[in-house]
Amino acid sequence: MSRLRASIPLLALTLALTGALTGCSSPDGTAATPQENATPPADPPSAPPAQAACIDKFDPTKDYFPDKVKFSDAENVNVEYFNSYKVVTVRHTKPGGPSQKYVLTQCGAPEPKLTGDLATAQKVTIPVKKAATGSTGHVPPFQLLNQSQALAGVTDADKISGGKVKDAIKAGKITKLTPTATGADPAQITALKPDLFISSTPTDPANPKLRKEKIPVVSYADWFERTPLGRAEWTKFTALFLDAEAEANTRFERIASDYRTLVAKALHVPHRPAVLLGAMTDGKWQAPGRENYVANEILDAGGTYVLEHLDGTEPRPMDFEMVLTRGAGTEAWLAPEPTTPWKSLNDPISKDARIANLPPVKKANVWTFTKRINEGGGNDYWQSGAVRPDLVLADLIAILHPDLMPSHQFTYYTQVPAQ
Repeated sequence: MSRLRASIPLLALTLALTGALTGCSSPDGTAATPQENATPPADPPSAPPAQAACIDKFDPTKDYFPDKVKFSDAENVNVEYFNSYKVVTVRHTKPGGPSQKYVLTQCGAPEPKLTGDLATAQKVTIPVKKAATGSTGHVPPFQLLNQSQALAGVTDADKISGGKVKDAIKAGKITKLTPTATGADPAQITALKPDLFISSTPTDPANPKLRKEKIPVVSYADWFERTPLGRAEWTKFTALFLDAEAEANTRFERIASDYRTLVAKALHVPHRPAVLLGAMTDGKWQAPGRENYVANEILDAGGTYVLEHLDGTEPRPMDFEMVLTRGAGTEAWLAPEPTTPWKSLNDPISKDARIANLPPVKKANVWTFTKRINEGGGNDYWQSGAVRPDLVLADLIAILHPDLMPSHQFTYYTQVPAQ
């Protein structure tokens, strides 16, 4: 169940007393109603916040981090502040794996004397001014924080959806990094000499090679989070390396507020439509467990997840017959992104005729998050959608309860035509 659930009754009462619901913000954080969210710009319209300068004369008694973040929704990351350094803990970077700690020391401060597991932890000098990323999914926090100038290299750059990063790539100010068959290209990244490499996986063979070249490597593990706001709060993780905590707090608080406003809007719906997730893969239906962030987002949108008997967050294989049995009353199917975009429902049916027996297919109420795919094949759902769950939730409410969002313009989801 979503971690929002416990606080919603009080939230709903508060909103009722005020007599109005505030609208969603647009992706740049400015006020907007939910139906005004069709084309999210990637960067806020303001000037980039000034980064902290290197320490000139070090004072061991001074707190060099007046702006701090706390993680309220994210469960997989934490930070502890000291006067001139931060200790960031990522609890899991791979299933069943150990936690990882990173020590972030302010430029100009002496290296702290560390013991225990911190003695061997990854060290990073901050603020980072020249970062490289191993995935397009690492870029949106930089754009949301208006710190695009801190990016020096981006993997799969052609898939970036837009904003200042896209413009900088076209202008040659950000290097295009080409992945290898096994992960990042260590030679390309080493030549770039970044202050930090954000890895897409802790098992990437490039990681130890980069560390050997004195390039700090950290793992961005938002995908372990069980709630949409938990994933979005990883913007603060990126902010820790940029000394951009104040901006991160402002952006996330606004997004979280807009998200909770939408949850309250769908809280007391008289009917909660049953929703199916997943798709056929190698003869089996693969669907996420009930603790997956999308399953929780369905609950927040005023729906129910028909496969809630599945444990955990990871996809689980099921016989299609069981899907038909459990999903007999299903009203909507939120399908994952197909390898080739579906032009109509004939596409999935042509691959497995049994798909035609699903109730949402018969009703032509099938949706995919493929509205914002660019010319390079990049899907903005996996980019801005990860840090803007309020916009995703607005789409889901409009799908499940169109009467609540009569003028909604979809940002990420699109309905698959019957023919």
